[in-house]
Amino acid sequence: MAAGCHPAAPWGSGSDRPARLMPIGETPTIRETSGSARASRARSNEWYNVRRCLTHARQRLTTIVMIESFKSKALKRYWTKGDETGVRADWRKKVRIILSRLDVVRVPEEMNTPGLGFHQLKGDQASRYAVSVSRNWRITFGWKGENAADVDMEDYHGE
Repeated sequence: MAAGCHPAAPWGSGSDRPARLMPIGETPTIRETSGSARASRARSNEWYNVRRCLTHARQRLTTIVMIESFKSKALKRYWTKGDETGVRADWRKKVRIILSRLDVVRVPEEMNTPGLGFHQLKGDQASRYAVSVSRNWRITFGWKGENAADVDMEDYHGE
């Protein structure tokens, strides 16, 4: 069995557990008397089980780093529930990109990608960072450990 795919795997036990995981390059053996439709179905079932196992392993790894908290209720609803009412229609795509990046980066400097206008704030806000959404509007955030915290959308210059 491959690492992470054992009888105590998170998807349960019994019939929904992968019956056999195959090394790369090995093909399933099918009895000659089984007929082509049955052989094809058996082959696809075995590979489905392998893919399902790999999917669960990938999902477990991607949930480690995340956005810890939001200051903006509209951003929180948009990120957690998909409720678009608090985010302008012309900003939604960029806000989704920014929040997706914030959800996976481990240090704030990883947000420094072209087009986001990443910068650290100054003065009493020196522990916070900002990325540009449009003209005066920024998504600002703090940092706790490896997680973004207190994510907010602000009119940066107060106009």
